[in-house]
Parts: sequence; C-alpha cells; structure tokens
Amino acid sequence: MTALRIAFLSIVVLALPSANAWAIRLVVGNCTTQTRPAPFATIQAAINAAQVTGGDTVAVCPGTYPEQIVISIPLTLSGLNANNSSAPVITSPPVGLAASLGFGSLAAHVAVTNPVNVNINNLAIDSAGNNLPCANSSGNISIFGIAYTARSSGTVKNVAVRNQFGGTPPNTCGTGLSIGIIEGSNVAIQSSMMEQFDFGGVYVLGANASVLNNMIMGPGVGTGFTNLISFYDGSSGYATGNRLIDLNSAPVNNSPIGSCGIALQKNAKPIEVSNNTIGSTQCGIALYGSNGNSITGNQIFGSSVSDGIYLCGNTNIVTGNTIASSAIAGVEIDSTCFGLTANHNTVQNNVINHTCAGILVDPSSSGHTLDGNSIFNATYNQLVGYTCP
Repeated sequence: MTALRIAFLSIVVLALPSANAWAIRLVVGNCTTQTRPAPFATIQAAINAAQVTGGDTVAVCPGTYPEQIVISIPLTLSGLNANNSSAPVITSPPVGLAASLGFGSLAAHVAVTNPVNVNINNLAIDSAGNNLPCANSSGNISIFGIAYTARSSGTVKNVAVRNQFGGTPPNTCGTGLSIGIIEGSNVAIQSSMMEQFDFGGVYVLGANASVLNNMIMGPGVGTGFTNLISFYDGSSGYATGNRLIDLNSAPVNNSPIGSCGIALQKNAKPIEVSNNTIGSTQCGIALYGSNGNSITGNQIFGSSVSDGIYLCGNTNIVTGNTIASSAIAGVEIDSTCFGLTANHNTVQNNVINHTCAGILVDPSSSGHTLDGNSIFNATYNQLVGYTCP
C-alpha cells in the first residue's frame, strides 16, 4: 500500500506543470532558426504577444530597433548574441519619444508600468534623437532611458544606456536620467554602463535599489547635472563596487557642494555605500539629512568643488576610505542642510591626501569620533568651521 501511494503521488507531481513549464521564447529579428512562434519584427509586438501569467522571454537579435517600449506584464527582455554580434540597440523612433505614457511629464524610452517583475538584460538603450522639448503643459519633461514605476521589480544587467537629454548638447534641459527606480519599485542594477545624460545615471526616489558593479560616466562639463547615483526621499538599498567618473556641471548647481558621484537624501533606511571608485566629480559622496549610513572602503579622487565625503546627518560611519585631491575637505561634517543636525558621526581609519582640511567640522555639531585617520598634505589636518581658508 505504501509503495502504491508513493507511485500515485509521483504521477500527480509529474502531471503538475511548474510555474514556467509553459513559458515561451519570443524572438525579435531573424538571427535564429526558431519558427514557432514566428519571429517578430518589433520588440513591442513580441511583448504584446507574451503571456500575462509571466515567465516568457522576449529575445532580441542584434540590430537597431527604433521603438519606445512599454512593459506591463512579467517577462524577461534580453538581447541575443548571434552572427558575430552582441549589439541589439533600442533607439528613438523617427518621430521621437512621447511624454504621455500615463506619466504626465515623464518620457521613458523603456517603461515598466505595473507591479510586475521584469528583467532587462544584454541590450542597449540609446535615446539620441528623442526630439523632446524641455517642458510641456505638465511641466519639465524628465527623460528616462529605463523607468521602473508602480511598485514593479526586477533586474537590469549588462545593459548600456546613453544619450538621455532634451534639447541640443551642450545646451540641454538638465532632465535626462539613464535609469529611474520610482514609486515603490524594487530593482537590482548590475554590471551595466551609463553615459551621456544631463541629470544623472541611477536615480532612486521612494524605492529600493541594489546598485552593484556598474560603470557610470558623466559627459564632463555642461549644465543640469545632479549626481551619478542618487537615493532620494524615502529610498533604501545599497551602492557597491561601482566605477563613477567625470561629472562637472558649469555653473555649479544642485547645491553649494556641487554635483556628486553618490548622494543620499532623507533615505528611509540606512544605506551601505562601499568599495566604489569615484573620480573627477565636484564632490565624491554626499549625505543630505541622512542618518545611520555606512560609507566604507571607497576610493575618491578629484572632488573639484568641495569634499570627498560630505556628511549632513547623524550617526553615520565613515571608515576605510581613501580620499585624494579634494578642493575643501577630505571629510566635511555640516549641519546646515535642511536645518537639521549632524551629530555623533564616526570618521575613522581613512586615508586623506592633498586637501585644504583633512576633516572639517561644523562647530554646532558634537559627539563625533574622529581618530585613526592618516592625513597627508593637508593645510589643516582637522579644522572647526564652515569652510577652509
């Protein structure tokens, strides 16, 4: 009887399909021999044919696809490596990008619009020729290469995102972002490349993001730049192992300290910022009204306007960082942002070289631990004040 019961259960288990048993691959282009289903001419057509239950993969052949993409069901959008090429590129349609898509003044080249899981891998998004003005009747138009909205989730891996700006460079609108994670979404961004934008690389607003091992390169001198990675207002997550370089807005905007490699502002939970390399920006890492974060093991050089690390917040831990060539301070503690406090921060075991002040401390702040740092070639190793002469 026991053997019979086991055999019966085995038959039942084998008869039940797994969650992905009926998943299909929908090919875009003509680089495979697949005939069922027949290849699609456009990415959007393949997405529209995917099952709403999820699990399908839209596989894109190398080539150029002038489309604006909307994804509202769970799926994987992935580029193929075929015929000695690994370059499927989504470009702007001939008429440019639209700023409607249910987002008012937001134009997303690839948009995830429902609370579903979407993975985007192995392809490029190039928004050059988007033909967008700086504003419409709803206000300034924000341009995203990829946007996750509406509590969506997923991964972005091995993508290249570029040319997110309105107007004509160098006189652009200052509203272009490579990847935006907003409206409570939860996304991992990994091993990707972002460049040529006029507002930022990764922008997280009221959402959660894991930003790991990406390379982000700003366009050098221009107008409108904010930060290469931003966690703003109610966000959470971490930024680890990223390589960030070349951000120098002119004139200096965003804040008195300038445009930064990584910025945290009023985040919902402590964020780990670790083992990133940040070079040739106006400031390295900035915390605005941000508490309890861990800033460790970063290499920061060439902060041309202000500080390697700027702290406006409480109980932050800054340890094991290497900071070189900052215009004002290697580490600055300042309580003037948002009228908040900056107390009980720990700055220990950092190496700081070539700056005006190794550590600059706001005289109205207190309770800091500032020891074990190795400071070289600083006019003042430690200075109490609001600026360095």
